[in-house]
Amino acid sequence: MSTVLACALVFNLSVPLVPQGSIPDAFGFKQVELSKNVSQLLRSNADHIWSYNRDPRVLGDLVNYTDPYGTISGDPHLGNMSVIPVQTKNGQNVMRFLNVDFDDGGKGPFALEYARFVLVAKASSKDIRAKDLFNAYFQGLQGKEVAMPKSIAKAMSMDMQTYEAQRAAYVAKKMVDGHFKYKAGEIEKWDGYPGLNEVKSLFPGVRVIEVAKRPLERGGSLDAGERLWVLTQSKDGSYHITELKPYVDTALHEYSRQADAYERVEDLHEIYWPGINPSAYDLVEAGGNKYWIREKKVEVLSYKNRAEEDEARIYIANIIGLTQAHQPEGPKLLKMIGKDPERFKDAIKKYVKDYLGLANASMD
Repeated sequence: MSTVLACALVFNLSVPLVPQGSIPDAFGFKQVELSKNVSQLLRSNADHIWSYNRDPRVLGDLVNYTDPYGTISGDPHLGNMSVIPVQTKNGQNVMRFLNVDFDDGGKGPFALEYARFVLVAKASSKDIRAKDLFNAYFQGLQGKEVAMPKSIAKAMSMDMQTYEAQRAAYVAKKMVDGHFKYKAGEIEKWDGYPGLNEVKSLFPGVRVIEVAKRPLERGGSLDAGERLWVLTQSKDGSYHITELKPYVDTALHEYSRQADAYERVEDLHEIYWPGINPSAYDLVEAGGNKYWIREKKVEVLSYKNRAEEDEARIYIANIIGLTQAHQPEGPKLLKMIGKDPERFKDAIKKYVKDYLGLANASMD
């Protein structure tokens, strides 16, 4: 049996393969007109690439590395990693550099998770070098950590009191007279469902003041439905804004069947938020619909220039490798790549070149 056919059977591909030599869904990207550049386009189209990946022929030699399988984020890129305050399961409040958006996560090939990351990195930075990304990723697969960039370390060093002051100031700017400060395109009135009564049960022990909607201009969740903001007041008098983001199925379902939503999210928490209280970013139900719930955070991590961004991308490549190394099939991929690293790098290079060519063509 050929490798291509074997791959198709393993992943239960139910869509017909395209004719030899052609590329599927050449102009199937969403939000082309709304995207200012290819980087934005890719970040809004995680589902497109996983649909694209279902045809083993577009993967080229990369198809030979798709067997090692495990939990992946489905949409790894710089914007989905940040420093945020979280609470550990033993009740300690800490700042951590974490994946803050694994909505498109689930089960999939490790190699394609890394390929997706390289794609967006190359689309976002003309200076990033694929070999630097690979070296960091490969070290991660070996269980080796690279040095944390100074920009990230600085954000991690913020004390919780300073963060709380910044968070409170952010919320105050969104309020007037104890309610949301409404402004078209930013925070708008919400008279829909679920409303105030339906979301109150999600916030036990606090005062729920009102529910508003937060319009989106673009992004992977643009078509998911209204994103809601809930204004609450804690017993200590502090105000908080919590976002309810409509749940949609992971982009990875375009590639292969995925587990039930709650089972999938529990697994993602174990992999991406180990030892952390998951309630800060979890699935809930309100008015019969599922939502991602998370308090609005203040952005404490900033990059001064592209060089700092690229340092962070290299660091994230290492984290991707480490995350895979700690899963059962990580050593398997390490062994496969280790036999001929140049071959793997060439496979990634060709795959990235082909897909970026497709994305660029869609914007012409």
